[in-house]
Amino acid sequence: MARLSVNESPKIGGYGHQIVKRRKFATGPKGGVENANGRLRRWLLRSLDLDTVSEADIQDVVVSINTTPRKCLGFITPLQAMLKELGKDVQIRFA
Repeated sequence: MARLSVNESPKIGGYGHQIVKRRKFATGPKGGVENANGRLRRWLLRSLDLDTVSEADIQDVVVSINTTPRKCLGFITPLQAMLKELGKDVQIRFA
């Protein structure tokens, strides 16, 4: 994981600002994005011309990704997590 350093800048106008420096190519802070890119690449290969992909195909990929349970969400799907935040309880059963 990337090492972060926090420096306190001089107070400007009575406010102190924290500056966070990261290593340029560190993957730790970008882990969620890298994980999402990997999930997309399972469906949409790098060699695929995205201009040839239909809207329906993209929606199929989105639904598939959003209905895959995640460990970080307590093994519920992102769709269930979003609906739970909105106050709706939905159970998704996988056959």
